[in-house]
Amino acid sequence: GGYPLIVPAPSTIAECAMLTVEAFRLAAQFRAPVVVLTDKGLNLTRATVDLSEFAELEAQGAPLPSGAPGQLGAGEPVRFTGSTHDERKMMTKDPIKIEALNRRLLTKYDAHRQALERVALDLDVGCGETSGTLLISYGTAAGAVRAAVTLARGLGRCVSTAVVQSLWPVPEGPLRRAAETASRVVVVELNPGLYAREVRCLFSNREVVSLSRVDGQLITPEDVVAVCL
Repeated sequence: GGYPLIVPAPSTIAECAMLTVEAFRLAAQFRAPVVVLTDKGLNLTRATVDLSEFAELEAQGAPLPSGAPGQLGAGEPVRFTGSTHDERKMMTKDPIKIEALNRRLLTKYDAHRQALERVALDLDVGCGETSGTLLISYGTAAGAVRAAVTLARGLGRCVSTAVVQSLWPVPEGPLRRAAETASRVVVVELNPGLYAREVRCLFSNREVVSLSRVDGQLITPEDVVAVCL
C-alpha cells in the first residue's frame, strides 16, 4: 500500500494472453506485484479468436531463474510477506529504510514510463483542429467503442478512439497526443466513472464526458454513437 502498482487491462481475449505474459515480465523487472485487471463481461463471453495472434507469446516469456523449477530463488532467501525488507533481505520496520524503498520504486516507474504506457489508438486523421471526439475506453466497454466508431464515422462524425491497456501508470503522453484534434473527450466504462476522474486531470481545457453504466448490463455501440452526435 505504500506505492502504486502496474495495472494492465485487456479488452480482448488475445490481449488477456499477451498482457498476462507481459505482467510476469514486468513483475520480474520491477520486483513488484502486477495486477491484470479483467472483468466479468470479458471473462464469461464466448469469442472467436485468431490463433495467429498468440504465436509469439512463448517467445515473450521471461526466463526462469537459474536452478531447477522446484528450487525457487536458486539458493537465495525468498520472503513471502507484504512487509518491507532491507538490503540483507530481512524484514524491517525502520521508517527511513521503508520510505527510501518506496520512493525508489516510484522513481523506477517514472524512469520507464514510456515503456509502461500502453494504448491502442485509432485516430481519425481527417479531423480538423480540435473538432473531433476522442473515445477513451478499456476492458469490455472497448468492444462497444470499436463497433461504435465505424457507425459514427459512417454518419460523418470525426471520431478517434484510445483503448487503454495500462490503467496505471496512466498513459498521459499517448492520451494527450490522441486528443490533439479533439474538442471533447468521452470516457466509456462499466463503473460509476472512476477512470473519467483520472482523465479530467489530463484535460482541464477540454470537455470530458463520462459514459458509464452500473446496472449489470453492457454499454452498447448505439449508446456510444449517441454521445458522438
